[in-house]
Formats: sequence, structure tokens, C-alpha cells
Amino acid sequence: MPESCGVGTWGYIETDDRTVYVDGRAPSGGDGTVDAPFSTIQDGLDAMGTVGGTVAVAAGTYVENVVLDSGHDDVHLAGRCRELVIVDGSSGPEDEFELGAGIFVNGERDSWSISGVNSTGSPTVGLFQHGGRLELDAVTVSEAPSYGVIILYAEFEANELVVSAIELAGIVVDSSFATIGMSVVEDASRSPDDSWGVISQNHSTLTLYSSSIAGNGGYGVALVSESTAHITDCEIAENSAEGVTADNAEIQMNNVSVVRNHVAGIHATSSQLSLEDVVIADTQPNSDGEYGRGIWVSENSTLNATQLIVDGNQRTGLWASESD
Repeated sequence: MPESCGVGTWGYIETDDRTVYVDGRAPSGGDGTVDAPFSTIQDGLDAMGTVGGTVAVAAGTYVENVVLDSGHDDVHLAGRCRELVIVDGSSGPEDEFELGAGIFVNGERDSWSISGVNSTGSPTVGLFQHGGRLELDAVTVSEAPSYGVIILYAEFEANELVVSAIELAGIVVDSSFATIGMSVVEDASRSPDDSWGVISQNHSTLTLYSSSIAGNGGYGVALVSESTAHITDCEIAENSAEGVTADNAEIQMNNVSVVRNHVAGIHATSSQLSLEDVVIADTQPNSDGEYGRGIWVSENSTLNATQLIVDGNQRTGLWASESD
């Protein structure tokens, strides 16, 4: 058992006299106390309401679609650890995108935090945040047929987030501010043309640090529609399309390794790139044997680079057209 799971029913969860307890093995009809916990996560959240505090969740598989909204402001949903606390969203409706999410977070000025859970099996999206502020710590999102995490009109911060086995996009940042650190996004695998590890769009600001975006079936990181990204101390590797692609966006990268991707390590169209201490290496062509460029800038893009290593790319180290 991982050390992070601790010992006992609640592991390392910090509890106090306001804590509400949930244990899927408990009989129904509990009151949320440590001696009579609720048997579903949603019952625990609803009992907490807006007073704020921790909902402590014991090990188990919870077949439910969890909702946090303005009725749960300042609530911390704390699982014992993500290896043992599974939110199985497979019973959610396929035709109602938000309600089909494994975890749906919805509010305007509300704030929430989630730790130590794995949201898996949703028919739509593993975790969908619409508005408000959300913090994640040691959370896994896996096995969804479309999206892992969607952040819409919101503020989002995640540490030690793992997003894997997603069909379309691992993380979508849309009209939002997102900070993601010490995280892994892997195996978003529909096809090289329409899947992404991380995509940020519509004036979003993305800060990505100390993370791995690797082994995705399409693009590694995509920035579009006047988005801004700051990427530091990351590895973007072995993605089946471009490692980093930017269209009408601005990217700053520092101490980043962009290796063994396909088509282009970094591709910028009508964008601004600032690269410092970046390695772009071993880019391979696509399945038709085309491209394999290290850096590809076009259509009035601007590239500023220092301490740049471009090595071993299949066709061209740097390809620039109509750019500075």
C-alpha cells in the first residue's frame, strides 16, 4: 500500500470537530459522525453545506456522480488516497455532459478543494469545473471517452494531478486561469489530428511547471485563441503529433525538454515564442514520412531564444517562413 494512504480508516486526512465522515461500507442512514458515517460522498457533501470544512472519505469504490456547487462553498473533499478512493462515474447520463461528469464543480465566486481521489469511468468527462476556484492535490482522472478535466470560466490550481487514458483531451483550459504543477498527462489517444494532452484556449492563462506531458496520441500542449502559457521545468515527450503547438498565442518556456515528438517539436503560427534553456530533439516525421522539424515558425510568428539546443531532428532543426 502506498505510504500516502496512511493507516486506519482515514489515513492522513486532517480532521476536526466539523469533519463529516463517509465510508462506503457503512449502512445507510448514518449521520456523518466517525461512528456512523454516511455511505455516499454526495450525502457527506450535502450535509456539510456551506459552513465549510472537510468531508473525509474512506477507502472504497463510490459509484456516483459527485456535484459540488454553491451549496458546498469552502468544502474540502478529502479521500484517504487516490489509490484507494475511487469515484466511479460510469452510471452518469451520457446525454447530459455536466451531470455525466465523475465530479462536477459549478459556481461563480465559490471555492472548493479536492484531494486523494480517482475519478474514473465517466461517460463524458472525469472532472468538469464551471466557474469558481478549485484546488486539487494528489488527484487522478482516468478512463473517460472524451475529456479528462475541463476548466471553464474559472480559477484552477493542481499539484500532483495525474490524467491518463482519455480519448480526446487530457486537460482543457477555456477562458480560465490554470496553474498545474508536479503533474502527469498521458495517453490522450484518439488520433494525432484531434487529441491533446493539454489545450488552452480563448484568452486563457496557463502556468505549467515540473510536469510531464508525454505519450499522448496527438499533440502534447496546444495554445490557441490568444492564450498565454508559462512552461517551466517540464518534459514534453513522445507525443504522436507536435510537442507544443501555438496558434495566435504567446508562450514562454524555461528549462523544458521537448523530445521524440512527431511533425514538429514546437510549431508556432501567428504567435510569440520566448525560449530559454530549452532542448528540442529527435523529432520524427508523421505516419506519411513528412516533416520531422525541431522548431517550425510561420505566419508572422516571433521567436526569441537563448541557450537553445536543437539536435537530432529528422528533417530540419529550424524552419521559419514569414516570421522573425
